[in-house]
Formats: sequence, structure tokens, C-alpha cells
Amino acid sequence: MAIHGKWQLSIKTPMGVQTPMVELHQDGDTITGSMSDATATGPIDNPKVQGTTVTWTNNVTKPVPALLEFTAHIQEDNSLTGNVKLGPFGNAAMTGKLI
Repeated sequence: MAIHGKWQLSIKTPMGVQTPMVELHQDGDTITGSMSDATATGPIDNPKVQGTTVTWTNNVTKPVPALLEFTAHIQEDNSLTGNVKLGPFGNAAMTGKLI
């Protein structure tokens, strides 16, 4: 399954729901992508695909400097489910719809 698209992510956090956008493109074994939200816009780091699971990281500076670690499972309808880990603060559930 080649991964190409732009998803609107909903991430449930203790401080409320955030809705960043992520765009992913796969060319053979290479995947590239970018992410944008209220705190950061730029390329995603270390994207990896294994079957229909995509993982990547992003550094953020607000509200505190931290590394976000994303794990997304792309479903047959091109929606995604997964979670994001925010450094030592734990995991938050994540869903996404293809836009």
C-alpha cells in the first residue's frame, strides 16, 4: 500500500483537542512528509513505514520543549488511528481523516 495524502489529525490531550495537519508521500521505500499546527510547521523527522503503520517524530518548543513520537495505523478507508507520545508526559489517542 503506497501512502499518499493529507490528514487532519485529532489528538486528545489533557489540555483539549488539537488538530494538526500531516502530509505523507511514499516513493518506493522512501517516505517524506510535513506537519503543521499552531506551534510548528515543517518536515516530519524519521518517517518509517511498516505495512500500514507509519511512525515519525517531531520536536516542539511550546508549551515546553519535547519530542513528539507518532504511531499511526492507516485503515482501509484511509482514516487513521494511533497515538502520540509527548516525552515524559505520556500518550494521547489520535485519529485522522483524509482530506
